[in-house]
Amino acid sequence: MKKGQVSFEYLLIVGFALASVLAIGVFAVFSFQSFSDEVTIKQAKQATELLVNSAELVNSYGKPTFVTQTIFVPGQIDAIFVQANEVTFRVRTSLGLTDVSSFAKVNMTGVISNSIGQKNILITAGDSNVTFS
Repeated sequence: MKKGQVSFEYLLIVGFALASVLAIGVFAVFSFQSFSDEVTIKQAKQATELLVNSAELVNSYGKPTFVTQTIFVPGQIDAIFVQANEVTFRVRTSLGLTDVSSFAKVNMTGVISNSIGQKNILITAGDSNVTFS
């Protein structure tokens, strides 16, 4: 066996090992990103459902009723919409934007900041709607 042949074989083995490690690394990065997207979407869904459930509860008791609800707004939230009977979190994922919504049996109005972190939302019953502030 020649010295050059041994070096070439060694390079091939190292090359295959590096290619395998690189492939596993790429798979791990994409898996982590997908997991991160799922967590953000689930957190957004929990927040929308909590807001809608609280709005329906406050509405059922009538006008002078109010409640303060604490929600967590995860990162990657582009916008939060409160329109008619719908609360929507627009989530930025690795595949683009997706809307996470929950629907209520009552009309809702208000503005919720999309900055990350915990928020105390005042939910107040009106004559024919519920207001978030």
